[in-house]
Amino acid sequence: MKFDINCVRDILATIERQENPMCMLPDDFCKLLPQYSKSEIIYCCRRLNEGNYLHVYYVDVPHQLSIPEKYIRYIGDLTFDGHEFLSTIKEPGVWDKVSNIFSKGGSFSIKALGEISKELLTEYGKNKLGLK
Repeated sequence: MKFDINCVRDILATIERQENPMCMLPDDFCKLLPQYSKSEIIYCCRRLNEGNYLHVYYVDVPHQLSIPEKYIRYIGDLTFDGHEFLSTIKEPGVWDKVSNIFSKGGSFSIKALGEISKELLTEYGKNKLGLK
């Protein structure tokens, strides 16, 4: 499955906007992002959890059952790294440039996305402050 960077950004931003600590059932969370399929959202949440950007709570499955993927019980809050990452991609001016770079194809990791976003955010901030 494709790791959709727009879905990633929307997931992180949606969680950040929640007023209470996040601990939501996947079906309820997916209703907040109707522009994506449930499988896209779950896939991105799993990858964000693996990258330590998002807390995801899984269902304990007995070992005798051979299930290839664990089931997500709840989608939780952003981690510190998740908040940091979101801060680099939240600004619309920065995001437009980042998504343009990534839309040109190629294979990019989420870490590469974060690094490029940090550089663009720094440049964007300098321009806003008149330092460049």
